Formats: sequence, C-alpha cells, structure tokens
Amino acid sequence: MRKVLLLNPTSDLYGANKVFLDVVNVLLSRNVELVAYVSYEGPMCDRLRDLGVEVHIRRIGVIRRKYLNPVGLLNRIYFLLLSVIELTSEVRKRKIDVVYSNTTSVITGAILKAFLGKKITHLWHIHEIIDNSKLFNKLISSLMRYMDQGICVSEAVLDHWVGQKSANKKSLVRIYNGFQIIASSNIRDTLKIGSDAIVVTMVGRINKIKGQEFFVEIAKKCIENNPDLIFLMVGDCYPGNEYLEDGLRARINGIHQIRLLGFRPDVGDILRSSDIYVLPSILPDSLPTTILEAMASQLPIITTTTGGAGEMVIHQENGFHIDVWDVEMACKYIEILVDNRKKRVEFGVKSFAVLKDKFSMENFDAEISGLFEESFSDQKY
Repeated sequence: MRKVLLLNPTSDLYGANKVFLDVVNVLLSRNVELVAYVSYEGPMCDRLRDLGVEVHIRRIGVIRRKYLNPVGLLNRIYFLLLSVIELTSEVRKRKIDVVYSNTTSVITGAILKAFLGKKITHLWHIHEIIDNSKLFNKLISSLMRYMDQGICVSEAVLDHWVGQKSANKKSLVRIYNGFQIIASSNIRDTLKIGSDAIVVTMVGRINKIKGQEFFVEIAKKCIENNPDLIFLMVGDCYPGNEYLEDGLRARINGIHQIRLLGFRPDVGDILRSSDIYVLPSILPDSLPTTILEAMASQLPIITTTTGGAGEMVIHQENGFHIDVWDVEMACKYIEILVDNRKKRVEFGVKSFAVLKDKFSMENFDAEISGLFEESFSDQKY
C-alpha cells in the first residue's frame, strides 16, 4: 500500500487545516495509508481519527516569526532535531513514499528531504504570502530546494515565492483550494435577528492579517447612516493572543449592532443567514477559505485584494474590491448593496458560479490526486 506521512502545525478548524482535511479525504479515497503528526491536540485531530487516520501529537518544530530571535531559534532547533530523529526512523520503518507538509511554518519535511534525498518525495503545500519578514522569506526560500513539488494555493502566492527567487521555484504549481458545498440553514431566530434586517458578516481568526479592526470601523461608519444594520464577526484568536480580542471589544465599545460571536462550528448557517460578506484583510491573505464559504452561500462579497481574494471576487460582478483601510469606500459599496436587493442577488448568483467553475472540489481532487500519483509512480523502497 502507498504510504504518506502528513505534517501539520495546528489542530483548529480554520482555513489551512480545512484544506489539510480535504487532502486527507482525497488520499483516503484512493486507498492510501496515512500517518499524521500534529503539534497539539484539537478538533482537527478528532476529525482525523474519525476518518481512521493514525494521529501522533508531537512538537515538530513549527517556525513562526516570534521564534526569529536567538532564544527562539535555539528552541526551534531543539524540537526540530527531536522531530527529525523520530520521523526519519518512522519513514524508514514504515517505508513512507511521500512526506506532505502543510504550510510554510512546517519545515521538518524539508529537513527530512535534505537527509533522505531520493528515498522520499516531499510535497509542500504553501498557503502564505510573507511580506514583512525578510529573514523568514529567506529561510523558506532556501529550504524550497528540498521539495519535489510546491503547491501554491493562488497565483498571488505563486508570484510571491517566484519573486523571492526561491530555490527550486520551477517546482511551484498553483492549485486552487476546493470547496465542498453542503446544506446550510437560516438561523436568524437563534441569533435573534429579525427577518427584515440586513446582516453584514465577516469570518476569520482574529489576527493582524484579517482586518477585524478595519471591519469594526466600517461597521461604525455604516451604522451612522443606517442604525438597523447588523454586523457579525465570527472567529477567535490563537492562544496567547487574547489581547487582540480584548482590543477589539474595546474598539466595539458595546455597540449592540456589532456582534463578536467567537469561534462557531456553524459558519455555513451564519453565512446563510447573512446578506453581505466582507473580508477586509490588511495584509496579504493567500486564498481566504471564508470567501469560498461565502460564495457557497451565494453572497455578494466586498474584499481587499492584498492576496488571492482578487482571483476570487470579480469587481462589480460578484462583489467589490476595496483599498486597505478605506472605510469610506467600503461603506459606499455596502450602501449600494443594502439599497439594491436585485444587485445582491445577482452578485450572489455570480459568486456561486465562480465557486463551481474555479474552486470546485472536483477540480481540487483531480489536481491533488495527479501530484500524488506522480509521486507514487517512483517507488523509493
């Protein structure tokens, strides 16, 4: 049986981890034996076990910018060495064919490839655009020489890493994430929102990329002219970053039309209960999964184009593009959609069509399967 070692940094159910689960399902449908190493327990691990995947919880030396200092680097080197020793043994014992690393924060797969060479194939799924750390860019770019294929989730991601003069950049390919459309329900009654209200929603982990503070300022400005609007924010923060959520609540300052809902497992239902979707990312956002979810709910979408969102939202066809921190522009487009139900519906229908055409799970399945099949064709043992 063909065997794949899966390496993943986190265990939540946000964007990159949802894609990870999609890859797992593609492989399981082709009778591939999987073993996963994840840094800590969480809901994604439960999903993996439900699928029959063997899961190991290990600190695999995940790289984040907070570790790019002398003490942090020593910490990472220690855990990288421990994980590489264990995983090298695992690869040899199980006769692993392919090592799959999810996100650029996982560099263990590249180190394994450096040690084991042609004995394994290393596929690296690249979700990130790093624009404010030359050191991190340089590190990842140099490690790309130890991959057989780099899977970039958008043209924006591909362009970024090609522009970094990455080692082995010819092995980079673009494969859009897919999205499986599932049934969802209107839960306005549960959310205590009237059927006549216009609901503007944003979904995303609270961090310095997604633009939650920008969203709050948009909401405040819109409410000045239309106090009946409801703004929903879905998502929580990484452990240790609770100060970001505290700052957000202070910025909201008790305005009842702006609701911070935290993490929700029923994102599809919340989007089905919404009228407009806004994702005001202020830093490069590779290919936001939440936009795919909004497309599945046939919503018009307003977004910045700092990353891959511009490949998902066609200006004035299924939504609008806005500039980072341009509150006036965002409010203008929200007002256009609030005042014109016909345009909301037309944009929503177009969103659904774009999803089916460019981001279907069928397309994703075929392209990901092709890469793995090519890797399996050259047996290492």
